[in-house]
Amino acid sequence: MVYFDTDFGRIGLAICADLLWESPIVDLVQKHKIDTLLLPLYWTDYFPHQLSHSCEASWAKGLQINILSANAQSPTEWCSGSGLYTSESVRKYVHNTEESKDTLLVDNLPVHPAKNAIQWNRYAAQHVDEYDSMPESEFSEVVYGDQFKFAPILFYE
Repeated sequence: MVYFDTDFGRIGLAICADLLWESPIVDLVQKHKIDTLLLPLYWTDYFPHQLSHSCEASWAKGLQINILSANAQSPTEWCSGSGLYTSESVRKYVHNTEESKDTLLVDNLPVHPAKNAIQWNRYAAQHVDEYDSMPESEFSEVVYGDQFKFAPILFYE
């Protein structure tokens, strides 16, 4: 595991598919107390669960760190999605599946992201009533341990 101290907090480094596993990502946060994760990647989007920008945003919020991700930009291979994420919000991101174009993202991030004692499964259960009831054509199902709402894809001409 790679991490180092700077004036901008403790920074850790992981590469691409490391994001899918407990080690090194969770270990960098829990054992080494990183504030920010640098994440270069060549991430291929797999709908609907593994879109790079949504995975990165979820990890940042769940682990309560900053994530600075830089993905390859190759629309023909479904590689897209770089961003700046904090424990509180998606600061900036790009997800362009139509053209290969370099983009520089710049924003102010907290040196030490906000930390909250949250149990995400309890939080979700407490807020489930805030979602609208579903039309007959939609349904809800548990996938990989998480509740998803499914809806038909509508095509308009």
